[in-house]
Amino acid sequence: MLTPAILFYDVVLVVHVLAVVLAFGVTFTYPLLDAHRVLFGLVGAVFTPSERRLAQLAARDLQAGGARSAEYEQEAKKLAMFGAMAGVLIIVAIFLMTVKPGA
Repeated sequence: MLTPAILFYDVVLVVHVLAVVLAFGVTFTYPLLDAHRVLFGLVGAVFTPSERRLAQLAARDLQAGGARSAEYEQEAKKLAMFGAMAGVLIIVAIFLMTVKPGA
């Protein structure tokens, strides 16, 4: 007889692993971020260049009076979108590693 593919235990395990990642993950992530090899190259391809661009735009905007420019807001939205996408990738990976559907 086949059992359900995903049990309540599996869901609780996913929540537990996500909580551990949220609580302690940053400690282990910083060295990886410096190496620019995290999340399929998103750090080197998107995050680092966007953060540098945001720093340049913020400095420029401060010199021009302090209000954030539309260009800054657009770059910040792009960075936030990729950050959310990276978060979803991490959650999906943790889910697949803990539940192991089809195994």
